[in-house]
Amino acid sequence: MTSIPHSVPDGLPCDPDDLSSRFRVFRALYGSVVHAAQEAFRTGLQELLDRYVTQLLGRAPYQRAPAWDPTTISWRCNQCGTQLRSHFVRNGHYRRGIATSWGYVAHIKVPMLRCKHCGAGYVALTFPFLAKYVRLWDDLLQMALLETTLGLSLRRQSERWAELGLPALSLRALNQRVQVSVHALPVWESAPLREVPPVVQLDGIYFTLLERTRQVKRDARHRLRKRLRARKAVALVALGLWPDGRHQVLGWALAQDESAPAWQAFLLTLHDRGLTPARGLRLAIGDGAGGLREALAFVYYGQLPLQRCHFHKIQRIVHHKYLRDRSHRGELLQDASHVLQGSTRAEVYARLKVFRATWQEREPLSVRCFYRNFARCLTYLQLDDFPAGQFARTTSHAERLMRELRRKLRQVGTLITADGARVTLALLFRRLNAQWQQERWLESTLQTLLEAV
Repeated sequence: MTSIPHSVPDGLPCDPDDLSSRFRVFRALYGSVVHAAQEAFRTGLQELLDRYVTQLLGRAPYQRAPAWDPTTISWRCNQCGTQLRSHFVRNGHYRRGIATSWGYVAHIKVPMLRCKHCGAGYVALTFPFLAKYVRLWDDLLQMALLETTLGLSLRRQSERWAELGLPALSLRALNQRVQVSVHALPVWESAPLREVPPVVQLDGIYFTLLERTRQVKRDARHRLRKRLRARKAVALVALGLWPDGRHQVLGWALAQDESAPAWQAFLLTLHDRGLTPARGLRLAIGDGAGGLREALAFVYYGQLPLQRCHFHKIQRIVHHKYLRDRSHRGELLQDASHVLQGSTRAEVYARLKVFRATWQEREPLSVRCFYRNFARCLTYLQLDDFPAGQFARTTSHAERLMRELRRKLRQVGTLITADGARVTLALLFRRLNAQWQQERWLESTLQTLLEAV
């Protein structure tokens, strides 16, 4: 039988034994695709670099410069300081490499210029899409942002990159690359609100930070390092709600606690961004934190009513300090929830009397706790033409948001610095907002970061 000649691209297997192995075919085909991607990246980047130089110089390669051209550009000679583009001529290329998601791409030809005005100077070229001394391409930043937002720690990211054959990065290099987004955070936090919701839910989530002290110690490699100590921090979050079911994180801030000064600083920032009753804000919902009510009165001069969350109010009465018999817990919660489901103030207070008559003798401390500041749970009924749905009575949406944040923070573990916490929370909130609006968040986030740095 006549053998059929093999006609395959370079790098692909042609031996019958290799073709019978699924893994060998996979490895060879994947390697061929990666090699082709690297070549395409190198060729495309070199073409863009040459085009950018041509655009600034105003002439193609091997084309003479005009006798007189007064146009100046951003580049300058390092000797005479001239910026006239007619004084600059091409002077070959130098080679550099860059790490990408397809591997390390070497031998990229970067154009060089020299100054013919002084004859001894060289021009330091800067490209908007290829920064100096940066050895990581932007696709790796995009990958790091995605993995950080999904709760993968830096150590796990480094291990994953090594297993996939990506360029090996130290934890410090990866951390610096991720925290480049810190510079873009003011763009997100200070942007004016385009639409103001009628209801805002305010809550805080606590997590652990590690801060450096003045004391030093020697690590396992006998290097001097500052000792770390753990401290609690809180992220204050404002979640906007609309009657049609939409919800969005309006803003957040890091603080040491939920005191009145911390809430005041956060609410003043939201007020300056446009979260005011004049633009449609009608109700704020909180979990009963003492500093929140004082801060709202200070920032909004008493014009914004505060609704006490029904869920937190009900859960409080079954706390171990008030509940005598644990077997009453389910029935007590059911009766308290029935009280707060009334549609009018008269109906609610009528049910409250029945609740007191039923539980006063068996659980007096729980009844007293339920009566304490009970009127704050009915604030939403004081507003005219206001939907009295579940979103206007509880912080349930905010609690679901907090559960998501706690799950991600547990995956990350302890956050080392405040900047690291700020980056992690900003990416998490941006992803959640995009998911709620059924949008893609990663590409827009990367665009914001690359345009900000």
